[in-house]
Amino acid sequence: AIQPGVTVVRGKTTLKKNRDYKVTFSANVSVGTATAKITGIKKYRGTIIKTFKINRAAQKLTLKASASRVSAGRTMTVKAGGARETKKYSFKSSNKAVAKISSTGKITGVKVGTAKIRVSTPATKNYKAGSKTITVKVVPTATKSLKASNQVGGIKLTWAKVAGANGYYLYRDGKRITTISKGSTVTWLDKKAGTKNKRYTYKIIAKASTGASTLSKSVGIRRVIKIKASSSTTARYCLEQRYVSRTLTNSKKNNLAVIDPTGISTSLIAKAKNRGVVVYGYINAGALEKTRKYYSQFEHLRICEYDGWPGEYWVDVTSSSWKTHLIDEAKKQKAAGVTGVYFDNVEIYYMVKHGFHGEHLYRDPPSQESVYKALSEVIKKIENEVGILVMPNCGDTFVRRFEKDNPGVILEVNVEGVLYEDFDRKSS
Repeated sequence: AIQPGVTVVRGKTTLKKNRDYKVTFSANVSVGTATAKITGIKKYRGTIIKTFKINRAAQKLTLKASASRVSAGRTMTVKAGGARETKKYSFKSSNKAVAKISSTGKITGVKVGTAKIRVSTPATKNYKAGSKTITVKVVPTATKSLKASNQVGGIKLTWAKVAGANGYYLYRDGKRITTISKGSTVTWLDKKAGTKNKRYTYKIIAKASTGASTLSKSVGIRRVIKIKASSSTTARYCLEQRYVSRTLTNSKKNNLAVIDPTGISTSLIAKAKNRGVVVYGYINAGALEKTRKYYSQFEHLRICEYDGWPGEYWVDVTSSSWKTHLIDEAKKQKAAGVTGVYFDNVEIYYMVKHGFHGEHLYRDPPSQESVYKALSEVIKKIENEVGILVMPNCGDTFVRRFEKDNPGVILEVNVEGVLYEDFDRKSS
């Protein structure tokens, strides 16, 4: 109810309400003409009737956002309040190309920029129409990809460009390490990530004039230091346990020794490495040998016989059990003290599509794409999680594709160019 103030004056005397007079109102609830009736009390006699007009009142709306900014492609909400009688609200964006808003107040960021969001409520019998406006900032989304690879000079980060970004914040293990000032930059080399075998976690956040993205992309990698080889490097390849000790003993500084470390003392490997010998452990990634203790465990994964190598079979590398086996073997090799693993028979990638013609198949070969994904997964886990280098043997078609997709992960490749020791003839 509306009750305006009333002042009654008789001559030069201002009378006091409820002592000298009383006031009653009528029709003073809604918009229109209301009446005030003033009636004298005690020594004051008489009645005065006055009318006054009641106009529509203002509606003071409120509009609160659930966040200070929203990333492109993501949503946030606004909550309106203050509407009288109808409690109805309508929303509108000043720039739908930047931010859209639904009838319920859900804002969707479209692209980097700013937009004004206006809420309004209609006029009613007793209230004027009301509105409230706030400014919404749309910040960049997260990059679609972030890759990390070991390089000689550090860890190289590569990411996909983010639309609308004018730069990026890069973090290592939760601490910001640099700010990229150009949105077009998509690579950076962390030269200070130099602790061998340490696992680093990187995060990237795109930024724009409207602020930093609310989203991020992360990747983890274990630092692997590449062993430098000179032009005088000689490679020795020995898988027969009885000759491994001789190979390690005879190898000199900068020599590469590829061995099967099973049953070999870690001290012997350590002594060779201390002399500058680069020691790699052998893992048969694409084939299964009958002489191995684990042969019966994976016999069901044989695809066909390996032509020219009796007792050896091409194997289905896409099997989860085989992938786990390869990673476990790499862990054993690392525990033995080797620098890296010599990953043999990755040409299974080529063979499943082009190499099997007329052979007796124990099972259908997997697709070339699934083989690529399986080998890639294992190599990256060995490098980044186990923490040792991987040297693929042959498999040039696989290596070319892998290097294109994962630059800098593979630091050495062998193409059957190592020196094979002929122990039967006692020569080397």
